[in-house]
Amino acid sequence: MTEHEEFRLTFPIVFNYTVPIKENADSNDDQMGAGVLIEVAGSLLVASAAHCIKDKPAVLENNFSLPAESKIRILRRGTHPTLDIGFLELERNGAIPILNRGDCSLEMICLEPLPANGMVHIVGFPAVARTLNNSELTVVKKGFGTQFTHAIADHFFFSYPEVGWSWDDGKNDWKQTPLDKTPHGYSGGGCWGFVQPNPGELFTQDKHIRLYAIQTAWDKVERYVKCVPIAFWLSWVGSCCPDLRPAIASRFPDLAE
Repeated sequence: MTEHEEFRLTFPIVFNYTVPIKENADSNDDQMGAGVLIEVAGSLLVASAAHCIKDKPAVLENNFSLPAESKIRILRRGTHPTLDIGFLELERNGAIPILNRGDCSLEMICLEPLPANGMVHIVGFPAVARTLNNSELTVVKKGFGTQFTHAIADHFFFSYPEVGWSWDDGKNDWKQTPLDKTPHGYSGGGCWGFVQPNPGELFTQDKHIRLYAIQTAWDKVERYVKCVPIAFWLSWVGSCCPDLRPAIASRFPDLAE
């Protein structure tokens, strides 16, 4: 399967799980990152980078005015004491489309070692995909396919390529587009993998899409994207949210040891 074929199959799904986060709702700048909607024991969480939610974050839809006013209510939040990861818990609201397009399940979270070969896809809201017109800010999700390069302690590293993917309204298809000079705006976005179905096997999201990590930073000299494995995020959420701990421990017993 080519990168384009894999992208066409997986990105419409993982795009639905990705939401824009305005880092400071009171500011008129366009500083923002991404978050991944994850359901845990019926609660709707957003996994993100800690630096995206440390001030006064707002989870937004794709078009909004500045300063950012969001109808999405944040019930609780937290940031890891040492790693650049954090979470928001959102109030479910059936009237807000971006919260009702699907979310990542615990079955899609992968704690196994990364495959030596194959692509991982990172999704976010890079600066190059934003349009600021007066006080109206429009953001567009973009993504890129990348390769795992190495791991150090509590981080994965992936290459940051020259081109990525975005939606072409005219052709009703995905197209390759140049990436920004830096991956700013991808922070907090998910690192997604795809498990190709066996011949005759029906494709399902829980079986064939995997969330490996949360993107947090990058090395501009080596052109590496830096990510925190999702295991650290999930273990930490279980430790600081007693009500969610049983569901996490049931799905991933090793995290409770």
